[in-house]
Amino acid sequence: MYYLNNCLFCFFLHNNYIVEQNENELIDIAKLFGENLRKLRKEANLTQEQLSEKLEISQKHLSKIETGNQFASAQLISKIANILELNPSQLFEILDETTPTKELVNKIVSRVTTNVMIEIKRQNDILYNNLHQEIEEIKNSNTPKKDIFGFPL
Repeated sequence: MYYLNNCLFCFFLHNNYIVEQNENELIDIAKLFGENLRKLRKEANLTQEQLSEKLEISQKHLSKIETGNQFASAQLISKIANILELNPSQLFEILDETTPTKELVNKIVSRVTTNVMIEIKRQNDILYNNLHQEIEEIKNSNTPKKDIFGFPL
C-alpha cells in the first residue's frame, strides 16, 4: 500500500490540500479520506447512523466527510481509527486498484526498470571491453619475444 509521508501527511491534513502527483494527476486528500472511510465503515458492517453515534457527530457531518465535502479534524480521525480498529494512516491509503495513482506507480516502476536494465547493459559493456582489453594484453605479453631476424629469444 502507499502512504503519504508523515510530515506531508500532517501538512495536508491541516490545510486540506490537493496533492499533485504529476502535472496531469491530482489527489484530493479529503475525497480520498472520505472514500476510504466509507469503504472501511462498510467493511466493518456499520451504517452512517451507527458510526456517527459512536463518533458523537451528526449523520449529516459524517456524510459530508465521506463525500469529501468536509474534512475531519485530527481528533475525529483518531476516533474513527479507534472505532474501526485500524491505524489512522490506513484512512489515507490508496485502496482502489483503478486509481490513476496505481497507474502512475506502474509507469514509474516500468521506467525505473527500463533505466536499471539500460544501466546494467552499459556496465556490462564496459566490463566486457575492459576484460577483452586485458585478455589481449595478456596474450601479447605471453608471446615469445623475437629478435630482429624473427627468431625467438
